[in-house]
Amino acid sequence: VHLPLPNRKYQTVSIRPLQKGLNIPIPRFDIQEDMCVPVSPETNHPLSQISLQLNKQLPWSGCYHPNLQDLCVRLPTEDRDYSNAYEMTDRSLWQMRKYLGEDARR
Repeated sequence: VHLPLPNRKYQTVSIRPLQKGLNIPIPRFDIQEDMCVPVSPETNHPLSQISLQLNKQLPWSGCYHPNLQDLCVRLPTEDRDYSNAYEMTDRSLWQMRKYLGEDARR
């Protein structure tokens, strides 16, 4: 279970990082330049992938989510205010999962 339970000292959190520009290829991990998804307002992508939409506009352009490079971290269990967090829309979450599946099969 990955919920912030009060009797647990730490909780597990998944982080989906953003980067400026397309991927830098990493051949030993089979990571290719186009294995990323543009995040709105960015719209350019070599495979014409649809931009991920967030609950609010990013203050920067040229941002991409690198596929297959999510992070899993442990944080101390405590109350946190996520009211200013950026979140993907439900539709974008499904779109990103589709792109992740396509990249994982390559």
